[in-house]
Amino acid sequence: MKKINIISITVLAVLFAGLAVWSVLFFPSHYRNKNADIILIGEEHGVKRYYNMEIEYWKDCYENKGIRHLFLELPYYDGEFLNIWMQSDNDEILDKMLEEIQGTASNTPDYKEFFHTIKRDYPETIFHGTDIGHQYMTTGARYLEYISEMNSGDLTHSENQRIALENIEQAKTAYSVNPSEFLALREPYMISNFIREYDNIGQPEIMGIYGTYHADLSADRMAGALKEHYGNNISTTLLPTKYYRGWEPLPEWGISFVGIVFLLMLFIPNVLWSKRQPAGYEESAKHENKVLLTLERAGEVLVSVLLLTNRRLDRFSFSPRLGYIILALVLMIIYELYWIKYFRSSRTLADMYSDYCGFPLAGASLPVFAALLLGVYACNVFLIAAAIILGIGHIGIHLMHKKETEK
Repeated sequence: MKKINIISITVLAVLFAGLAVWSVLFFPSHYRNKNADIILIGEEHGVKRYYNMEIEYWKDCYENKGIRHLFLELPYYDGEFLNIWMQSDNDEILDKMLEEIQGTASNTPDYKEFFHTIKRDYPETIFHGTDIGHQYMTTGARYLEYISEMNSGDLTHSENQRIALENIEQAKTAYSVNPSEFLALREPYMISNFIREYDNIGQPEIMGIYGTYHADLSADRMAGALKEHYGNNISTTLLPTKYYRGWEPLPEWGISFVGIVFLLMLFIPNVLWSKRQPAGYEESAKHENKVLLTLERAGEVLVSVLLLTNRRLDRFSFSPRLGYIILALVLMIIYELYWIKYFRSSRTLADMYSDYCGFPLAGASLPVFAALLLGVYACNVFLIAAAIILGIGHIGIHLMHKKETEK
């Protein structure tokens, strides 16, 4: 094997291993403290499986630990409306709230079912919203009207009104700046809101559900700041990280945008190649190993189906996992450049089975490596297995053809 090929494969292996090590060392999924009073769960909004897992966590907290206070990534007045809804005999309040968050990731039937489950099975739950005042022109305005009616128009001594107005001002300030500065303003507000609510109820045991960004223990994130403020009296679990490390094989079914892009990058050059095949290819193809050919065809079908229907590929979040999909994209770009080189060449068998950028049999190895990386990114064992099957067949056939051309 050429020295440059060994170098390219070594670099790829080091990058792959480096991402894995980075994930373990710097992106821990948990900071567990069984004696912690503050139990934070990090979620990806709008995903049913996370709601189901959160219900299980809340069940344990509610039934086994006697916890009643549930903190949420919602504005203060949303939490107050939810507490009122818990005592009502209809869904008018909840439906109105969900109507007013249309367009957000949480606006799903599963989110509504999440609250229904809590109301039905854990009726003593007390909600606390600690986010800035999103939807202040709708939900926030309605809450101020409600407080006004409850106080017969006298708002002077209303602590609820004061906090709601403060919550609304937080949102106005955060939304008034450049989007790139939004999180830098929002996070300190969320931290102070959490501390206010937690201290006001006497610092009992609580559970909180927030996006993974806020539940991250980095110093500039909410969970990290709370750990700094309250010491080790905190426990965090990031469900998406836990989920992806759990290697659940079944994909989240649905058309995948990433899968479509990958398949287009794979198929378009091959369609063009079908009209620009090298001389002697058809005769050479007659001698292909039947076992390798079967594995190649099976791998092509499996990889195509699993990429096209795996919605999990489209869920992006800042973590080392993102490195796998970026690396897969880089490999596919090199794959496209390989085909450009081929189409500009004299298009012989030697050109087709040539190396490129240090990758041996680039036309076969690059898409297989990329598919494998996407399987790791989605933590889908079926896609990884399909990529391996494709690799054995596809690279094996190309290797046999290359040996024939060398002879």
